[in-house]
Amino acid sequence: MVVLTDHLSAKVEVLARLARQPTPDPSTSRSSSGSFPARAAPRGQRRFTAAEAGEIAERYRSGQTMNQLARKYRVHRHTIAYCLHTQQIPTRHAGLLPADLQAAASLYEAGWSLARIGKKYGTADTTVRTALAAHGVKIRPRRGAARNGSGDETL
Repeated sequence: MVVLTDHLSAKVEVLARLARQPTPDPSTSRSSSGSFPARAAPRGQRRFTAAEAGEIAERYRSGQTMNQLARKYRVHRHTIAYCLHTQQIPTRHAGLLPADLQAAASLYEAGWSLARIGKKYGTADTTVRTALAAHGVKIRPRRGAARNGSGDETL
């Protein structure tokens, strides 16, 4: 319980007006339409019907991404991934395909930036960096990277 008194607040008039107002009973409060206020439906786990799951699988096989399907069905991408997993549908992984890795490494060694390579292959620069480093490509220091006292770039 909080007690608001004159000596603790500069808003005496506001507090006095609030004190005079009747306290509504939350169990019987009604909206202006006379009905009880609408409650938000509890957010539970989304379960797809067999028909929806089949449609999701077909759309995924035809080339739609998990993100596109998640937006269509208004669920999280992980829900779509789980739906595909339960149907034993192999998923596509974003990133550099093994067939593109050698070409991406050649482009990087020719001076292309990670971001430019990522744009070419439809993936993030960090994904390209990880794939190239795992492939044994020496990653250049970032432009503007901090330098130590000797002028050498720190890694």
